[in-house]
Amino acid sequence: MKKHILFVLILFTSLISLFASTHLSVPLGHRVYTILASAETRGIIDHISTVKPYTRSVVASNLETILQHPALSSGERLEVEQMLENLKIRICTVLINDR
Repeated sequence: MKKHILFVLILFTSLISLFASTHLSVPLGHRVYTILASAETRGIIDHISTVKPYTRSVVASNLETILQHPALSSGERLEVEQMLENLKIRICTVLINDR
């Protein structure tokens, strides 16, 4: 019986850690919110949500969508690529540190 309780506690702790690391939010003052708002206004992406902060996965997904749009200037494309790379590095760092 004690082994089952221990197993459930370990499983529960692991799931909480996994959930927390995949649902990290982007800080409210981050430049990415300006980029996403501009992309929404230009019709490049659909309206995301008025509730912020957004999770890093939502932001990364929308940045990927923005990169697919042919109307981006080279400067805009470079900024979005850098921001996406920065988010991916931070996500990987957090996942590695959580282990």
